Amino acid sequence: MIYLLFVLTCLLTVGAYYAADRELLAPGVIFAGGFAFSELWALGFVRQWKLYMHWNTFIVLFGGISAFILATLLVHWLFKRKRQSSLSFGSSSSYTYSGSSFGLGASNEIALNRWLLIGLVVLEIFTMLITVYEMRAMVGGNNIFKIIADYRQRSTFTTANSKLPSYIYFFRTFVMAGNYWFAYVIANNFLVTKKLQLGPIIIFVIGLLNSMLFGSRGGAINMMIAFIACLGILYAKHSGHKLKFSWKLFLALALAGTVVLLSFRSIGNLMGRNSHVIPLHEYLAEYLGAQIKNLDTFLNEPFPKNYLWGQQTFADAIKWLGPKFGLDTNYQLYLPMRFVGRYHLGNVCTTFAAFYQDFGYAGCFILSALMGLISQAVFELAMASRLSNRVDYATVVYGYIYPALVFSFFSNRFYSQMVSPLFIKCIFFWLAYNIIFCDWDLFTGWLREHLPRKKES
Repeated sequence: MIYLLFVLTCLLTVGAYYAADRELLAPGVIFAGGFAFSELWALGFVRQWKLYMHWNTFIVLFGGISAFILATLLVHWLFKRKRQSSLSFGSSSSYTYSGSSFGLGASNEIALNRWLLIGLVVLEIFTMLITVYEMRAMVGGNNIFKIIADYRQRSTFTTANSKLPSYIYFFRTFVMAGNYWFAYVIANNFLVTKKLQLGPIIIFVIGLLNSMLFGSRGGAINMMIAFIACLGILYAKHSGHKLKFSWKLFLALALAGTVVLLSFRSIGNLMGRNSHVIPLHEYLAEYLGAQIKNLDTFLNEPFPKNYLWGQQTFADAIKWLGPKFGLDTNYQLYLPMRFVGRYHLGNVCTTFAAFYQDFGYAGCFILSALMGLISQAVFELAMASRLSNRVDYATVVYGYIYPALVFSFFSNRFYSQMVSPLFIKCIFFWLAYNIIFCDWDLFTGWLREHLPRKKES
């Protein structure tokens, strides 16, 4: 069954690519492609994991991926009709290239004040230092890697209080949101000037390090993937050429992915995960393919009934809003660790596990389709937006949700990131970054577009 699923998922990926007018960054392509990639890893461990897939698992995976792609195609068709209608009425807000619309606008460099960049670097370093200081006060120790490992152990695997002062979370969120904003700036300015600018790069790298202080590598990987998404969209808009599949691009991405995967365990070991005793291919398979086996196990075993509506899918939103309405949201997500013999398979079961636990089989299809509608709409808006000397919000938002689509084979990243207070905070911080760096003039104190212009003589 797993072999049939892999073949069909590959066909869905190719079909989504051509149905989206060969847009490699289209949501349907990356969503289906991520599952195909995970299934390929699972194929290598069919015997070891006893992966004899049940029919219901096959239907959930194939049906959920299909529902997502069909929803994206509907949105793509609606936007395409709107573009064609605009062109028929002589609108010049966009132009068409091979069936796809890219925003007009000058290819401008986004100019950033050097002193503001230096100030942000100082703030980022301060945030890292104060975070480590507070973590050390809680767990003790002098070695930074041991402090990170001990804090992660305390916050993840114990019930002990691990909450840091609220201002630390504020600064960390500000820095994290800034990295998605600067991913756009770095990509845009590189395409305009053909150079990588040192200031934004330093800020981005420090932001990556900041995201790993709690012992997780996921945030840093998300930001790097967001940069790839922004670069691809801006390449299409600057050049007028889509980012299509090519073997040269495939090999470049495969090489970059290999480097990341080979360094993945080493970085984890520095954070105290002690995974060096596991063969590398088994370690990577746990992260990249075991979710298929875990989903099959989960769908065919009893699980605890929900205490609250949607508590798995919308956990972040519920835990934020629940206390405001008098609800007890002190519950743990159902994520038991799974093993097959000596093989450790982790505790995540793809995005469909949360949908199924909260809303049954119907939820796997409905929530997948809703995810497709939202992500495709954001993608279409990002592709149609005009180039300017400011950061485009639609592109940044797509960069933010793009990693969630990539890792849908892993867990419920999309709804936990989008329907959450964190996303709302990011939106406000992106507005602030645009005002501070693109609109505000440090020396005059006026918004740049409102500065008085000299009269023509």
